[in-house]
Amino acid sequence: MDTLDYFLPFDIFSSFQDSVEHQSKVTAVAVTSDSRRVLSVDSMSQHRLWQADTGTQLVVCAKPSTNVAVHANMVFAVGGKNDCSLKFWPVTDMESEKSVSHSDAITCYTVTYDCQTIVTGSNDMSLKVWEVGTGKLTQVLVGHESLVTCAACAPLSPSLVVSGSADCNLIVWDLTTGNDNFTLRGHTETVTSVKLTLDGTLALSASDDNTLGIWSTSTGLRVGLLGIHQSILNIAGALNLSQVVLQLANQNVVPLLKLHNNPTKGMMLDLPPGTPVTEEAKTPGETTWRIEFMLK
Repeated sequence: MDTLDYFLPFDIFSSFQDSVEHQSKVTAVAVTSDSRRVLSVDSMSQHRLWQADTGTQLVVCAKPSTNVAVHANMVFAVGGKNDCSLKFWPVTDMESEKSVSHSDAITCYTVTYDCQTIVTGSNDMSLKVWEVGTGKLTQVLVGHESLVTCAACAPLSPSLVVSGSADCNLIVWDLTTGNDNFTLRGHTETVTSVKLTLDGTLALSASDDNTLGIWSTSTGLRVGLLGIHQSILNIAGALNLSQVVLQLANQNVVPLLKLHNNPTKGMMLDLPPGTPVTEEAKTPGETTWRIEFMLK
């Protein structure tokens, strides 16, 4: 296996010795878009901003600490598990905070690639669309029949949003009109995660039914299905979804999915030697794979 050596432009050990430690467990780490600063968050809601090339602490303050993310040097965070509000502020000006809210707990959010728009999902079964610059509500998207669990937008198609729900369905939304273009049906349990390709033509969804679905957002049809046999907590992948990493519940492996050419032609999963992989079924226009994990 090839290895990479990383050389840092400062004495990392002396920098750590000079740094101020968190007083509780670190729960989130994010890097700003210019790679010059690092934000760390702990379980006591302390946010610490660090200079990446020196390890110097720049700012420390108390802020919301759930579901923290940094987009285009803006920090986004939910106050807590049952909090109805999402707060956001510039990473260099933590006092300039804006807040948006639902009538029930916010469960997820997604930010467009240009950081102009936020879409929030909630236990109130709706999604809301907000302007980042003003915090103004621009649209309310209603269509799910249970709480919204996940949402994603496409970097090169900011008007396209796909949301998942405990109603087992996904909805493809057009933010230019506020219309739901398609309802994607096929999962039999709660949809837990969704990701889009760079141009938004394909959506990848994970569900509590232990499957991954691949969907065409232009036709609303499912073009692939993968049975995992394990509970999928989250999915992350390359911008074109050519490689996808799964986070599984209570497991000691991190599966890597590789999509080759057209997803209807199959998927391949990199697993340790000896792991059985059996094709379960094929139907026209769709390939279904069932993967057996050999865990140690």
